[in-house]
Amino acid sequence: METPQDAEEKARAIMAQLEMSKKQMEALNRQAEMVEGALMELRATTSALKALKDEKRENEILVQVGSGSYLRAKLDDTENVLVGIGGNLTVEKTIPDAVDTLDVRGKKLTESMVKLQKSIGELGMRMSDLNRVAESMMGPPK
Repeated sequence: METPQDAEEKARAIMAQLEMSKKQMEALNRQAEMVEGALMELRATTSALKALKDEKRENEILVQVGSGSYLRAKLDDTENVLVGIGGNLTVEKTIPDAVDTLDVRGKKLTESMVKLQKSIGELGMRMSDLNRVAESMMGPPK
């Protein structure tokens, strides 16, 4: 038979699991937000690169430098672009090749998002189960 001390110990263990699960959920949600932000940036970049094909050399464009600030610039090359490959390194690619590279990145990020959403769902179900156990241990409301 379960003693009051055993029941109290079990309740503490469940509460600790719930707290740990809550922190994991917060971390997973932060990761999902970062992945979503990266996907949005990729979409915007791909759209901008595709729009370059309609531009002519020496056309003036606005180049975003951050914080809602832009530079006026003249296009020198409408066929090639520098693409970041990590570690502060860039390579020159044709615009179609750059778009393909970004599409591959987008697919990898989308796969990561699917895995994150699956983990979030599984963790949510586990937390619901733990909550039900905790509620059953407390008994009916008075």
